Amino acid sequence: MIMDHARSSNAHCMQAKGVIGSKYMEENHIPETKGFFEMLVAAQAPLWEGCDNHSKLSTSLKVLSLKSDCNMHEGCFNKIV
Repeated sequence: MIMDHARSSNAHCMQAKGVIGSKYMEENHIPETKGFFEMLVAAQAPLWEGCDNHSKLSTSLKVLSLKSDCNMHEGCFNKIV
């Protein structure tokens, strides 16, 4: 999904090599880019080992969606999280 929006010259390299553990990620020395790749890896990480249905990103989005749908106050949301 991110590669669909990136449309950069590096998108094809990242898809071909894979973002996780890619040589491109290891060789890239721009701090902002390294941070971006680390966030991509974290977003795809499972909630726990063996959990194939949900990632950290999908869970975060679901919780934020519930906050919006139920019109939760910030204090209530913080207690849930």
